[in-house]
Amino acid sequence: MTKSALITVGSTRFDGLIGQCKDIVEALAKQGYTRVVVQHGKSPLPEGLDGCVTEAFEYTDSLSKYIEQSDIVISHAGACTGTVIEVLRSNKKLVVVHNEKLLDDHQKELAVRLSRLGYCVHSSVENLLSTLHATDLDKVSPAAFPEFAADRVRRFFDGQAGFPV
Repeated sequence: MTKSALITVGSTRFDGLIGQCKDIVEALAKQGYTRVVVQHGKSPLPEGLDGCVTEAFEYTDSLSKYIEQSDIVISHAGACTGTVIEVLRSNKKLVVVHNEKLLDDHQKELAVRLSRLGYCVHSSVENLLSTLHATDLDKVSPAAFPEFAADRVRRFFDGQAGFPV
C-alpha cells in the first residue's frame, strides 16, 4: 500500500519549510512514504526534487482532494487556518509547523495548543527534520476534532457583541 504525504504552506511564503523539501521527503521515505505532493505557495521549490515529489504546485482552489489522498499532512500553522481545521476534521495525521519569523509568533501558540490537546504533532521549522526522525508516524493517532457547532458560535457573538446573530 502506498503511503502519501502532503506538504502545504497555503497562500504564504514559507521558504524555511519549502527549502527543506528534499530532506523532508527523505525522512518520510525512511518511514515508508512513497508519494509526496507539495503545495509551495510563493516559495520557490528547491532544485533536485525531480523524482522525489509526485506533484508540486503553487496554489489550488481546494486542497480537499489532496488531504483526502494523504496519510499525513505537513502544514504551516497559520492562525485560524482553514487547512489545519480541514485536516483535523478529516482525522488525518498532521504535523503543524510554525514560522517563527512572523509577527508575535502567533502560529506557535496555536500549534502548541493543538499538539497538547492531542490533535497533531507540532514542530518549529528549525526542528522539523529531527521531529520527523524522532516520531514514528505510523503510531501517530490524532484525537477526534470536534464538529463545528454553529449554535456555540452564535451564543459567543451574542454574548460578546450583545446582539443575536
